[in-house]
Amino acid sequence: MKILITNDDGIYAEGLLSLIKAFIKENDVIVAAPDSERSGSGHSTSLKTPFKYKKVDLVQGAMCYSVSGTPADCVKFGISYIAKNDIDIVISGINHGRNLGTDVLYSGTVGAALEAVIGGYSALALSYGGKGGWHFDYAASFAVKNISKLREFSAAKYALNINFPDCMPDKIKGVKITPLGREKYNDRYIAYKANGKDEGYILDGLPHILADNPPDCDIVLSSHNYITVTPLNLDLTDYGAINNFNGDIAL
Repeated sequence: MKILITNDDGIYAEGLLSLIKAFIKENDVIVAAPDSERSGSGHSTSLKTPFKYKKVDLVQGAMCYSVSGTPADCVKFGISYIAKNDIDIVISGINHGRNLGTDVLYSGTVGAALEAVIGGYSALALSYGGKGGWHFDYAASFAVKNISKLREFSAAKYALNINFPDCMPDKIKGVKITPLGREKYNDRYIAYKANGKDEGYILDGLPHILADNPPDCDIVLSSHNYITVTPLNLDLTDYGAINNFNGDIAL
C-alpha cells in the first residue's frame, strides 16, 4: 500500500516516528510533515504565503520531507507534488494528546485527514489521550493490523477520527464506533514574555468542561478506556435546522 503520513506535532515527533517505523515494513511510505509544531492549526492553509520543503533523513526506507507550512499544506503538497497523486491512504498522527468531540474543529491532525478526503483519498487521524506516557507503538501496531478494514470504512468519503484512551494498552476494553461529543473550554490568556520582553498574550492550555453528552459518544467512551472511531464527513449542514425553519427572512 502507498501511504502518505503527516501530523501537526512536527517532523521529529515521537508519534509520527512510531507510525513510520510500523508501516515501512510492508508498505511504500512518504512523509510530509510540518517542520515545527502546528498544534491547533485546524484546517488552515498557507494560500498565498510561500512555504518551503526539504528532504529529511528520518527512517530508512521512507521518503521524508519537512514542510514549512500547515498540516493541510503537507497533505495537499505531499499528494499532488511529492507523490504525484499516487497514494492509497493518508494517515495523520499519532497526535500527542486527544482529539475528541469539539477538539476536531481545532485539530491540525484532523484537519490534515479532512484535506485528504477533499482530495478524494481515504484518511485516518490518530490521537493518543493524556499529557505524556503515550504508548505510540501500540497505537501504530493497531493501525497496521486494521489498515485494510479502516481504509475500506473510510472509502475516501470519511476521515476516521481514532482516539486511544489515556491508559495502559492492557487496560483498553475494546473498540467503539461513536459519534462526536461536545465540550466547552475554559479559555485563559496570560501575558507572554520572551527574552524579558512582553510579546503579547498566549492561551494557557485548554482545560475541558464536560457538557451533557450521550453515553455512547467518543468523549464518554474514551473516559471508559475504549478506542473510539468516529467517521467525519465534509458536510457541516444541519439538515434538521433547514427542515424545522418556519417563516421568511426579510430582504
